[in-house]
Amino acid sequence: MTQICCLNADCHNPPIPDTTKFCPNSGVPLVILRNRYRPVKPLGGGGFGKTYLAEDVDKLNEKCVIKQFAPQTQSTYALKTAKELFEQEANQLKDLKHPQIPQLQAYFDEDDCLYLIQDFIEGENLLIELANQGNFNEQKIRDLLLDLLPVLQIVHSKNRKISVKPLTFVSSYLRGSFFHDLCVTNHHQITS
Repeated sequence: MTQICCLNADCHNPPIPDTTKFCPNSGVPLVILRNRYRPVKPLGGGGFGKTYLAEDVDKLNEKCVIKQFAPQTQSTYALKTAKELFEQEANQLKDLKHPQIPQLQAYFDEDDCLYLIQDFIEGENLLIELANQGNFNEQKIRDLLLDLLPVLQIVHSKNRKISVKPLTFVSSYLRGSFFHDLCVTNHHQITS
């Protein structure tokens, strides 16, 4: 059975059958964004929104990622600035073309929320990998740096600033290391 989850930023978003019309927790209508992107489960979130694993129904349910802009601020100025930064992130992601960076598929506004749709990269982030394996040996670190430094060089050559931390790297056993959930602009600049 196909699953869907609620896009209400305050909901705990457990996946439920997609035949359900409203979220049993929040009462919000369950939607397939643009009649194409079905949110399947939450992946994480922060002060400016949530990230969901999704399926692109136009591509035979191929996995993708929905980044929802839902800031937790009441300040009009902070909200306006945050929206500008989210749009700036979409524009910068559009220009970053590299096989190790998930590509931007779409950017749109729906039901007064902004959304980014990106490729989904299967694998575990380095924080989880480190917790599972313990400290990396010298060869693992060298391999990781050799994988990721060319990407950083491209990002730097385009004068982009990104958030680099273990959560932003995904190790795919089939395809090497990738930047994941790449934050191109610094959302932490916003204060209420």
